[in-house]
Amino acid sequence: MRFTARRFNALLTYAAASSAILFAVPLAWVLSSSFKSDKEIYTVHGHFFPVHPTLSRYLGLVSALPEFPSYMLNSVIVTVFSVAGVVLIATLAGYPLARFRFCSRAIVFSFVLLAVAIPCVLYLIPIYVIESDANLLSTIPGLILPYIALNLPLAMILMEGSYRTIPRDFEDAASIDGCVPRFSLGGALCCRLPDPVSPRS
Repeated sequence: MRFTARRFNALLTYAAASSAILFAVPLAWVLSSSFKSDKEIYTVHGHFFPVHPTLSRYLGLVSALPEFPSYMLNSVIVTVFSVAGVVLIATLAGYPLARFRFCSRAIVFSFVLLAVAIPCVLYLIPIYVIESDANLLSTIPGLILPYIALNLPLAMILMEGSYRTIPRDFEDAASIDGCVPRFSLGGALCCRLPDPVSPRS
């Protein structure tokens, strides 16, 4: 049975790797083509990597659209803060949902599941009204906050499931070694152990 399970896991790994390569090759081709000249792109027997790399396309983009660097900077800022906010809040929220037993835990988890089940399109009008009242339209925080709110429920479910895979013996051993209080224990121990991609056996 264990051998069959290992073969199945290996098959899933090869399938995932093949899918990743299948999706990555066109993106790599587009990136490589951005450094090629028109003649090199339209040649019959082309090369995957540019023979004579050029930055003319990027320079032409910046000269035609001087605001492009600021657009890229805004995208980087929004992405970094959105991902950091989701990971931080989901990590802090997933630990008590997985480890603590309080009276409203089922209610809180039900609302989290409900938030995942509702299509994101239904949130657009409420988000617009709230941001309009808060004067957040056309601002960077007005982008970051909805991204965090819309992605947080799924991240909380993933972190809650990941914390459940960690044996309580690890926490008990850390507590004996002097890792207190409880949330310090969760930060010092459990934040290093969750693995939502590969379930622990």
